Amino acid sequence: MELELKMPTDRALVCLQTELQKHFADGTARSATDSTSSFQWFALEQSGTSRTEPLPVSFAWEEKATLPNGAYYFLLISEKEDMSHPLVYVTNVCHYDVYNLKVNTLYFWCVRRNGRQSEIHSFKTLLTLPRCLKIDRISNVRDMGAYPLEEERAIRQGLVYRGGELELHMHLSPEGAQELLRLGIRTELDMRGEAIGRVDKTACECL
Repeated sequence: MELELKMPTDRALVCLQTELQKHFADGTARSATDSTSSFQWFALEQSGTSRTEPLPVSFAWEEKATLPNGAYYFLLISEKEDMSHPLVYVTNVCHYDVYNLKVNTLYFWCVRRNGRQSEIHSFKTLLTLPRCLKIDRISNVRDMGAYPLEEERAIRQGLVYRGGELELHMHLSPEGAQELLRLGIRTELDMRGEAIGRVDKTACECL
């Protein structure tokens, strides 16, 4: 194969939580009685980086053939082994970071370029809750799905999300808006009523 997949390795298990998020999720930080606890989930920024954003899945591959400049790589990621209905990412380098994949999910991936395709590899994301998401300029976005139910079932992912407000203190960027659309988010509810009388339209109505 002229296109060789490197990372994640075939059948790898991939964690989407940072070490800080895992520390908080296991209850250690929440059970601290000291009000000066070093970590609070709602703290939005530290050193310019949101601590609520998940880790990406980092993809890497190599190409053994020399091709003319200008040919792009197409990274395909699917929940189906036949690679149907894939997520598609376009790049001109041999690596790409993908955010907001589902937890506890088996994925298949490959790379295409100039009519050629690599082998198909698989990886599985770990069941790390909550499922955090990266939405540009919006902090603390989490999927309400993936939590277990009875009879070995779980709440479906991608149905309901919670997050920081999209108006007033925060400003949704074009990149963030595109990710909302990709995730299928069409309705925004302000459960606190802070935006009533202060905005003409919700952010989702402007997409």
